[in-house]
Amino acid sequence: MGFFWDSFKSWSGWGAYEAGARTRHRATKAGVVSLAQDEERAVTAYGREQIRLECRDLRRNNSVVAGVVERFADNVIGSGIMPQAKTSDPAWNAAAERYFNEWSKIADYRRRLTFWDMQRLVVQSRMTDGECGFVLVKNGQLQPVEAERIRQPNPDRAGVVDGVAVNTGIRTGYYIHNRDWKSGMFTGTDFNFVDADNFKHCMRAFRFDQVRGIPELASVINAIKDLGEYVEATLLKAKNEAKRWYFVENDAGAPTGLTRRFDTTGDTSTPLEKVETGQIHYGRKGDKMHEIGNVTPGNTFDPFTERILRMIGAALGLPYEFVLLDFSEGSFSSSRAALLQTYRTFNNWQQWLIQCFLQPVWNWRIAKAVKNGELPQAPVDLMGVSEWYKVQWQTPEFGWVDPQSEAQAHTIEISSGVSSLTQWARKKGHDAEEMLAEKGRDIANAVRIAAEINKEHGTAITWRDLITLGIPGQVTGAQAKEAEKQPEKPMAPEEKNEGE
Repeated sequence: MGFFWDSFKSWSGWGAYEAGARTRHRATKAGVVSLAQDEERAVTAYGREQIRLECRDLRRNNSVVAGVVERFADNVIGSGIMPQAKTSDPAWNAAAERYFNEWSKIADYRRRLTFWDMQRLVVQSRMTDGECGFVLVKNGQLQPVEAERIRQPNPDRAGVVDGVAVNTGIRTGYYIHNRDWKSGMFTGTDFNFVDADNFKHCMRAFRFDQVRGIPELASVINAIKDLGEYVEATLLKAKNEAKRWYFVENDAGAPTGLTRRFDTTGDTSTPLEKVETGQIHYGRKGDKMHEIGNVTPGNTFDPFTERILRMIGAALGLPYEFVLLDFSEGSFSSSRAALLQTYRTFNNWQQWLIQCFLQPVWNWRIAKAVKNGELPQAPVDLMGVSEWYKVQWQTPEFGWVDPQSEAQAHTIEISSGVSSLTQWARKKGHDAEEMLAEKGRDIANAVRIAAEINKEHGTAITWRDLITLGIPGQVTGAQAKEAEKQPEKPMAPEEKNEGE
C-alpha cells in the first residue's frame, strides 16, 4: 500500500521534490522511458546496439565527431603510454621494460596491431562503442573483441545479461560470438565462452550494477545530428541563393524553350534560364522586381552553432575552443582555464586506461614471462613479496599557454616545499630518480669536457658555463668563481640578529 500511495503522491504533485512530481505544467519523461531497473534492461540490447550504430555513423560522416574522437586518442595516448618498471633492482627493471616493449610489437593474436595501436582503439571504442575487450590468449598474446561480439547466446541461458554471465553480481564469463564470414554479422550460435579471468573488459560504468558499457557520445547524439542537419540545410539554402543571378525585364518576351517557374499561387509562371553555375529569371513588363541577394547564413548562425557545440563539449568535458580548434579569441586566463579543463579530462581518461587495461596486461604478461623463464625472478621487498607488478606508466606531456610562467611557478613550489621534484615529475609523465641520474651524468660530462677545453686552450671555464642556458637567477660558472674569490663580508652592527 505504501508504494502505491507514494506513487500517487508523486503523480498528483504532492511529492516534496518538484523534480519527482507530474503536473499538468510539466510531464515526467523518465516515468515513460525509464523504470527502476538495472541499466541493461533499461537500455535493452537492441537499444545499445542502435546507439553504437548511430555513434559509428557520426564517426564516419560528421567532421566534428571525427575530429573529437581522433583528438581524444592523440592527447590521451600520444605516441603510446610507456611502462617503467619500479622494482628495487635497476637491472631487472631494464630487462622487464625491454621484454615488454618487444612483446608490444607482436601483442595482437591476429597480427594486425601493436600494443600502442590497441591503446588508441580502446580510447576510441569507449567514445563510440562504450566498451571493448581482450581475450588473454594462452600463448601470451591479446585477441581484441569489439563490443557487438559480446551478445546473448542462442538459445538464451539463465544468468546471462546481454552476453555476460553474472553470478551474484560478479561477472563470471563472456559469450564471444564469431562473425559470419560472408555477411560479417552474427548467427547467434557460433560463439565461444571465455572465463572472466581470461578476459579484460574495458568500460566505464556510471551505475554500480551496470554490466555493459554505454558510448560516451550517447548523450549528445541528438544534439550532434540536429547541428549537422541545421548546417546542411543552411548550406543548401545559401547555395541556392548563390545560384540566382539576374532578374531581366523583357518587353519582347523571354527566349523560347525555357523552364517555367511557377509563383506561390501556381496561376502564373516566370521563364527561368539555367546556366552552368546559376539561374536567370525573366519577368514581364510591369512586374515588380525584388532584390535577389545572398542572405544566408544570417547573423544568428554563428552564435547558434557555437551554443550547440558548447553543449556538446560540456558533455564530453571539453571546452568549445578545443572541440572546434578555435583559439583565435579569448584572454590568457580564459585560454589557460580551457587548457586546464581539457588536460584534466585527458588525465582522467589516462588513469582509467591504466587501471582497466594497461596495468592488468602488464601484470599478466610479466608474470607469465617470469613463470616461463623468459625473465628472471623479480626482487622482493622487505616483507618478502615479489615486486614484479611494480610499474609506473609514462603518459604524454601536455603543453602550456605560458611555459616560462608555469616553470617558474613549479620552481617556487619546489623551493618552498609546497611541492617536490617527485610530484612535479609525475605530473609531467617523468620519473624523478631518472631525471636526477640523467642530470648527474650531464654534469659529469660537462666537468670532463670543461677540463679538456681548459687544458687545450688555457681557459678557466667551469661545468656551469656549459650547463647554464641563461635562465634568470641561475649562477654561471664565472659568477661562481668570482664569488669564491671574494672574502666573506662581516655583518654591520645593524644587520646582526636581535640578541647577538
